[in-house]
Amino acid sequence: MTQILAYNLENLDKIESTLDEEDSYFIYNHYTDTYPKYYQYKYPDISYGIVQSICNDFSLFYGKIQESSETESHTSPFPLNTIRFMIDENLDCQKYYTPKRKPGMVVEGYFWTNGFVRRIREDKTKNFEVYELSCILSPSTSYLMSLSTPEKYGQRI
Repeated sequence: MTQILAYNLENLDKIESTLDEEDSYFIYNHYTDTYPKYYQYKYPDISYGIVQSICNDFSLFYGKIQESSETESHTSPFPLNTIRFMIDENLDCQKYYTPKRKPGMVVEGYFWTNGFVRRIREDKTKNFEVYELSCILSPSTSYLMSLSTPEKYGQRI
């Protein structure tokens, strides 16, 4: 029997990264630093439930991918890539996939051409604390999503 794994926050810690730690760290910084015009919905600035709902809605219904040979993007529930790495107390990138990793926080997420979902959490396999949860969306995606549930999208950062 084939199992379908949905890309949502419930499964994020169970999905393997498609990029190594260095590339994951680059993507994390790329979305954080180079997309200032994108809308960011972020916990703890906004309630966890609202940000979680926005992340899951985007992941399941609004994420777009664009193949290099195509001129237009199309909606896909599967992201371009998944990231995961560790950051230490100095916020330096550390290896996640190593038997003896240094103490720190896990940074994980996935991205499409029009947005990025990321989570910073405690380094535990179960019952971990989430320190930050963000959904970074292109202006057009944020607008499109706001048409379906405007009460969630009035809180932009």
